[in-house]
Formats: sequence, structure tokens, C-alpha cells
Amino acid sequence: MTIVVAALIVGAAFGFNFFNKDTNVKNAVSEVENVDTSKLPIFPIRGSFVYDVNNINEAVGIVDYVFVGKVVRNDGTIYKGIITMESENGPKEVGTPYTKYAIQVIDNIKGALIDTIEVLKHGGVSQDNKGNKGVFIFEDDLLPEVDKFYIFLGYAQKDGSIIISGPNSNVPLNVSDKQSNNLTKQSLSSLSVYQQYQEAFENQIISVQRERFTSKYEK
Repeated sequence: MTIVVAALIVGAAFGFNFFNKDTNVKNAVSEVENVDTSKLPIFPIRGSFVYDVNNINEAVGIVDYVFVGKVVRNDGTIYKGIITMESENGPKEVGTPYTKYAIQVIDNIKGALIDTIEVLKHGGVSQDNKGNKGVFIFEDDLLPEVDKFYIFLGYAQKDGSIIISGPNSNVPLNVSDKQSNNLTKQSLSSLSVYQQYQEAFENQIISVQRERFTSKYEK
């Protein structure tokens, strides 16, 4: 199950639709309400990437948007690329989990997004209706938390949506309570992580050529 989900996730990160050619794959998207993931086990996914996820210049170069944002709301999990698999208890449906978030954009480093957007994060609660739930997430990755600040690296999709995918695609910002009440570009400039991503944008490396799209959240 982990291998299948990993394959679906890696393909979707770059807008690929090749799984739709398989007759066993359903185009339908199912959805579940928000679940408290802090009480669920983590199922790490091993992914193979076409760029160095630990090279910040390459990471900034391959995405369409890099921005500082506050997580306003977690709107639950949806599942795409649903396939039917055989298990010891009979057929079961398995899809790639994406967690939906509402984000307040504080500052744009790469690209120009409006103040409030929605994103899909690769990873989330597993699709299991029998109570055996867990959280699928890439190794060295994490799901954003509500009311926390991150530097997000996003891919624009053909439909105008934005996907956040892979290790280091939402980097936590250690912001004090006092700073969080009035976080501005000027106050961000004092944070070393923010400075690193500003420099990475200025020195970004386009190591992979990919089809690029424009988000519907562009200013």
C-alpha cells in the first residue's frame, strides 16, 4: 500500500496524469472531515525525486511559488487517483491523500500570490473506513499545523490550484507570540531561515525543466 501511494504522490507532484490511463484508477475524489492527526501513527513514505531536496537553491528553482504563510484552517483530507486493491479482507479502495489548508500569505519570495489562498499538501490521513487510520507523509516531511507560520514551496497545477509536496516544502518559522501578532516583511528579514530562502531565490538553480502553470491565486 505504501509503495502504491508513494508512486501516486511523486507523479502528482509534477502534474502527471498517467495513472488515469489505468482502467483500475477512478477519477472520482473522495473526502473526509478533519481528523486530529496528532493521535495517529505516522506511515513514512520513501519517494524518489528528480532534484536534490536538501539543496535549497534547487528546491526554490523547481517550484513556482515560495512564500511565507500562516495556516488559518485545516479543511480535512481528500483522496485522488483511487485504485482498488485486494487485501485479506477483500477489495479495498486506496487513494493518494492530500490535506486541504487555508493559508494567509504574509510575504511572497517567489511569485505574487494574493493574501488568502487554499493549498493541497501531499500527505494526510490514510483512506481506511475500518478504524485503522494513520498519517501518510514523506520521510523528513511534516504536515503544517493551524496557527503556525511556514515558508511554503508550491507547484501551480493546470487547474490553477497549488500543491505543496515533498521534504522541506513547508519549512517552520520560529516566530514568537509578539512577532506573530504583526509579522511583516521587515520583521521577517531578521529571521535566518527567511534570509536563506531570499538568497536561494536570488541564486536559484533550474536543474529540471518541467511544464509550468499559473495559479488562480496570482495577484
